[in-house]
Amino acid sequence: MFVLTSEITVGAFRFSGVHEVKIKRSILSVVESASFSVPARAAISENGKMSAVLIDTTSKFKRGQSVSIRLGYDGELIEEFRGFVKEVFSGNPVNVVCEGYSLPLRSNSIDINGMKSVDEFISAVTDGLTPETAIDATCDETLALNNVIPTGSSGFDLLNAIISATDNNLTCFFPEPGKLWCGLLHKAIENKTLPGMDKVVKFRPGYNALNVATLKNGPSGNETATVKYYSKKNNGDTLEFKAGKERSGKGNYEQVLNKVTEVEGLKELAIEKLHALSTPRLDGSFTAFLQPSVRPGNSVYIEGSNNFSSGTYLVESTEVTFGVNGGRRKIELGTTLNQSNL
Repeated sequence: MFVLTSEITVGAFRFSGVHEVKIKRSILSVVESASFSVPARAAISENGKMSAVLIDTTSKFKRGQSVSIRLGYDGELIEEFRGFVKEVFSGNPVNVVCEGYSLPLRSNSIDINGMKSVDEFISAVTDGLTPETAIDATCDETLALNNVIPTGSSGFDLLNAIISATDNNLTCFFPEPGKLWCGLLHKAIENKTLPGMDKVVKFRPGYNALNVATLKNGPSGNETATVKYYSKKNNGDTLEFKAGKERSGKGNYEQVLNKVTEVEGLKELAIEKLHALSTPRLDGSFTAFLQPSVRPGNSVYIEGSNNFSSGTYLVESTEVTFGVNGGRRKIELGTTLNQSNL
């Protein structure tokens, strides 16, 4: 029989008797969140020494403290979350809300003077962080942007501004704690450069995949024929690029992206959007146990059932729950992958 075990470290304090844990992560968001509940009074370990009496746990938490959540079975623990305390709600139990490495990006100040491309802007996202909150940011995209956001804004606001300026084509997420990846998702899948995609985890309905009823084959990938982007320059000229070919009865997508300053950038984004709208996918989610471990950006092979086909799919998001009712991982799938991608 498997016995659920946990270890949560907050600053110098370590807890093992938690009530409930919830962790959410996604490749579609730079924000990773976690929450856990502990008794209002408990014996805790501080710097390796267990307290002899019960301690008021509320007093031990404050915003910005480092947090590590490790969960597993029979003492074999895997770090499911690393980040920082965001909010503390007193009561019995005490509820602690945490956020990943996006939290320090909410309060730093960036300097983007003279910067003109996505990779340069991403390099500025981490301006002013401390060694304890340091982030290694990676971005290979060089498309030119202008007037994205004022200097002095936060790194978090800069990320959101870039994503918006690219019509949500730029994907930014943390494949590992403290490692920020930004890029064009479908381009990275094609080039086999998406972090974590090379890890393929296998699932079988009724064995290690539960609650598969919501899974269903998504759109066939043939609904959108073209994507067309425009950019209006200050001198009145208009740049444009169209990806795809007109087809009778199929939809066309158009958008104005005035912060994109070169045709090559419009081309990159139009091709990415066309792939996003036309690539087959598996919609829905299923429930698994804590092991095998799966993170957003990994690949999942799942045997087919009545509503969907067997295949390999990209993991878009995960939600871990842990407590008196057991430990589970809800896995949301997305883009259909093939052997050439892996």
